Amino acid sequence: MSPSLPNQNDQELAARIGHEGGLPAAGQDPVIDAIRAWKDSVEVQADERAGARMWAGIERATRAGSDRAPVRRLTVMRLVWGSVSVAAAVLVLVLVPRVLSPASGQLVASAAQEQGTFETADGSTVVLRPHSSLFQVDDQTYRLEGEAFFDVTHNPDRVFAVATEAGTVQVLGTRFNVAAIGEQTSVYLESGRVRFDTGEEARELVPGQQLAHRSGTPLSDPEASDGLEETDWIRGELSFDSRPAGSIASELARHYQIRIDLPGTLRGESMSGTLLLQSQAQALEDFGLVLGGRFVPSGNGVRFIEQ
Repeated sequence: MSPSLPNQNDQELAARIGHEGGLPAAGQDPVIDAIRAWKDSVEVQADERAGARMWAGIERATRAGSDRAPVRRLTVMRLVWGSVSVAAAVLVLVLVPRVLSPASGQLVASAAQEQGTFETADGSTVVLRPHSSLFQVDDQTYRLEGEAFFDVTHNPDRVFAVATEAGTVQVLGTRFNVAAIGEQTSVYLESGRVRFDTGEEARELVPGQQLAHRSGTPLSDPEASDGLEETDWIRGELSFDSRPAGSIASELARHYQIRIDLPGTLRGESMSGTLLLQSQAQALEDFGLVLGGRFVPSGNGVRFIEQ
């Protein structure tokens, strides 16, 4: 069948389109209206396809980002935090043989799975690490089980005291961290001045130093510290620099109050970096991944298995 020749109307329409560079106004010709409807349909489909391609690209990028393993800052990054500068009165801290009964004092604050904050009558603030407890022995003496960061208001008329298993910390006003874990007490001084006294030996600390002491052992010298590892838990992190994996596992176990079984061959592995503590599952997943395996439930805790 041979194609039909264009009639006069078709020729006039073609001439108008060519002259005006576009379609004439709607309603002037049914053919024009049909062409315009087809053109609009094609443009919408093109826009929809372009939009679909754009969102598909976004979805792929998002999915790719979520499928990637989280950045394992354990081995590639060590955060550097600026020290907090706080004006405070001189601190006198004395660690003396324990004279309080381990069960003495009334429980005034405790933290379960999250940090807890307690304000004393004199306005001092105590931030408790999860699974830590604070007992009040008398008007100015508190007993600590676990770990806490103290921001003590200055009051020359009284001595703020924190009793631990290894001794007592006496404070005139400053910011410091105390970890009382069994027979070991660790103190980090952020501002002020500290005297650490066991009754037999004594050491003085200046801001930016930490000292750890276990009952019945010689008293070591203070060591310089940026405070990152001592106060990281306040920010919901566990930071470490060239620290054995076994030590990290022990702190995670204490923080979450679970048992963590780690093979002896891995306990000595040196690690540097940061773990986020907000999620127990995520922290253990990240820790296990860097160790080359994963942690699986085991009794009232978890155990490590290699991949």
